Amino acid sequence: MTLDIKENPRASLSYMLFLRRDKLRARADSFKNTVKLTELKLSLTNKLISLNKPQIQRMGFEELGALSRQQIFSKKLKMQLDNSTHEKRREQSKMDEDNESTKESIARTNIVERMYEWRKSSPEEKRRILEKQRRERLAKQQANYEAEVGKQL
Repeated sequence: MTLDIKENPRASLSYMLFLRRDKLRARADSFKNTVKLTELKLSLTNKLISLNKPQIQRMGFEELGALSRQQIFSKKLKMQLDNSTHEKRREQSKMDEDNESTKESIARTNIVERMYEWRKSSPEEKRRILEKQRRERLAKQQANYEAEVGKQL
């Protein structure tokens, strides 16, 4: 599921991210429906097995074969659910990675915008901005220092 810039060279980064998230959501919805169906099949199969087990003494050869196939099918469904749970965890971690990369690209965009504004600003505005950053940095250092002293006491 890669988005190729060659498909639409004029597409913006935000639009491409939107498309990627949309595809991931669609896959997540499809996954939920598949899991629900598998759980339903497993429940019905287990109920059928539990109804037939008390009658195992009176069953013929064909009925025993059918019961055996039902048990095998039940085990396969359990394995499918376990595998799909692991797959869902992997998919969730991939979505988390995508969200992190989105955050990073937004941060980069904000930096570029701030650089552009910096270039446009007058020397007085630059001094005010630098002074504000210096005050914020000193306040943060002071808070960290007070927290450190508080821990030592």
